[in-house]
Amino acid sequence: MFTPNKLLKKSLAVIFIFVIFSSAFAANFLQEKSRIITASAVRVRSDPQTTAKEITKLAVGTVVKEIGKTEKKEKIGQDQDFWYQVLLSDGKQGWVFGGFTESFDESKKEQIYINLVNARLKEKTSFNDQMDLVNFLEKTIKEVKTPATLAELELGQLLALRQSVDSIPVEKSDSGQYKSWLKKQDAKIYYDEIQGSWKIRYDVFWDLQEKYKALPVGDKIAWEAANNPLGGECEGFVSCYIGAINSTNARYLLLYPNGKNAEEALKVVLEELNTYVEAIDKNESGYRFPEDAEMRKDLAEQLSELRKRLSKVETAKTAAIFKQIEKLETKFR
Repeated sequence: MFTPNKLLKKSLAVIFIFVIFSSAFAANFLQEKSRIITASAVRVRSDPQTTAKEITKLAVGTVVKEIGKTEKKEKIGQDQDFWYQVLLSDGKQGWVFGGFTESFDESKKEQIYINLVNARLKEKTSFNDQMDLVNFLEKTIKEVKTPATLAELELGQLLALRQSVDSIPVEKSDSGQYKSWLKKQDAKIYYDEIQGSWKIRYDVFWDLQEKYKALPVGDKIAWEAANNPLGGECEGFVSCYIGAINSTNARYLLLYPNGKNAEEALKVVLEELNTYVEAIDKNESGYRFPEDAEMRKDLAEQLSELRKRLSKVETAKTAAIFKQIEKLETKFR
């Protein structure tokens, strides 16, 4: 038999549980949903259909509030998704196709940014798309605090920049948006007259690697640095080619003797040395080997540096490389 006090306590407990569940439900119901735009120049339309009036276009990385969606999915191109009704920062409302968006969670934004950038870099896109990505990253980098994420995004920005300048037609580089873009990026790029194209400066990638060398991503940055075109032309001088090896793959191996790409770097170095030794054996034209004491000294210094940079790498390929170095040293001592 319940006493008044027991009945009161039980009633209060029931009310407490109801309030807790009601509050949780309300919080979940009222929680704002957001989406991030994952492509460039995404159209916002007045209705959920491709023929509806265009309200505006959104740049990659734009975050919008989700306020509704269609009941059924629609297939556009290769994507099948809902249309989402969104609220823009200027108060306008409209519809965007879900295939150009992803769900956005503020607490997970750093990983979302990394995934977005990596996905965009894998796609073959236009100059405007690449420029859009670089601009998005310029803004995003300022709001990210985690060093590892910053490193990934800064690397992504350089790769996007490289893609953007690679896609500029040389004959149009002094006009319109191309000219203003090249001027804006002047500190990071240069024009390679030999290859007739714009390139990222040699030291920009290596400076980024130095900045984040204490992080695991440093290996990834160094590999991109090693594969960034040096520009210029060696004009057949073998000492110049060896110097290029020292500045790229051998530099990577010096920093990361057991790195993720060490095997590939060694393979490239060995293949190049095999080419030069074979050219000597066959007396092939096209390569200019040392003809005087000064040139022999230069080649000896480059070969010595190469041996030094590979000294911490112990593999069968390294041993084969050292044999080829010795052949070149013996030939031109």
